[in-house]
Amino acid sequence: MHEWRLSKQNKAQVMAMIVLLMFYMLLFLAGSAIYGFYKAIQGYFLRTRVSRFIEIVEYRQDFLFLSHREFVQLVVEVLRRKGYNVRLTNGCGEYENGLELNGLQYVEVFKTGLHDMIEVETAMKLAWCMRRNQVFRGLIVALGGFKHNTRYYCYNHVISCMDGNELLSLCREVRNIGRAPEWEENNSRFI
Repeated sequence: MHEWRLSKQNKAQVMAMIVLLMFYMLLFLAGSAIYGFYKAIQGYFLRTRVSRFIEIVEYRQDFLFLSHREFVQLVVEVLRRKGYNVRLTNGCGEYENGLELNGLQYVEVFKTGLHDMIEVETAMKLAWCMRRNQVFRGLIVALGGFKHNTRYYCYNHVISCMDGNELLSLCREVRNIGRAPEWEENNSRFI
């Protein structure tokens, strides 16, 4: 049996390393807590901005002032106000634009130009993701329109198409449902 013995100098070095390791662990935990707090605040302001945007949107061109992330969050908020259980998913979509409604339907969100037309390949990718994950309904949301062959393909594969005009009417429909709690009538400024 071999017994490990540490000299006083080795014990001091081991204790110093343990203290240094504890310091790094505390530093890492503090950094991750600060980052989590930052992300929570950023998400709160994003949701507030989108809620206020829903209250004041009047024209389809107003959607162009949103970033892609804000546009996806806008679609999430509108669908939540309609009563759907919405969550982001990796099962479909590219660049974090895939959503899942009630676990039964996939949604892909595209922030395109007002006159851009969605190609049939986009619908084919969504249909492939739906088949792969055994989801049998889909929805494509885009600011622009859809080509005729895209609409025909979507009709045959149980995929709904929502363009910018339909999204605008949906925003107007859910305008007074589920407002942000900090909304004030005299503050109609879009932050």
